[in-house]
Amino acid sequence: MSATAPPPAIPDLSRELWLKKHDALPRMPQNIFFDSIAKNHYLVQLPHIKQAAFLELTCLDALYGGAASGGKSSAILMGALQFVTVPGYAALIVRRRFKDLELPGGLIDRALDWLKGKAHYNAQEHRWRFKEGGTLQFGYADNEGDERRYDGSEFQYIG
Repeated sequence: MSATAPPPAIPDLSRELWLKKHDALPRMPQNIFFDSIAKNHYLVQLPHIKQAAFLELTCLDALYGGAASGGKSSAILMGALQFVTVPGYAALIVRRRFKDLELPGGLIDRALDWLKGKAHYNAQEHRWRFKEGGTLQFGYADNEGDERRYDGSEFQYIG
């Protein structure tokens, strides 16, 4: 019997395509990214590669999709917390129904786990206030016209 050579490695084309697309996206300078993620004491976990790519974006709009348990909600919360140390910074996380935010393991529950003892949460306003001056608010837009409740507000991040 002769030994056969192993089959040639098949490249992970989806990963290669993803990396090529990622290289073409507008990204923030590495020092700002490092300071806003690695040095951010409000984040209890470091982002995985797709979350990091999302958090590095400097464009005004981004879509982040994927299967269940893919880290989308954590990425949204990390993005909202990325610059809360900047005075006057305001982030808003919106869902269609407010009860979706309040579910066990939902974004409010996750924020309570991450931020308890580090920032002040006002349950009436659904708003976190940070000692450095930033805020994180949770909201909803269930019906047509609900988005008007945010008229006049200035948010640097909406997720």
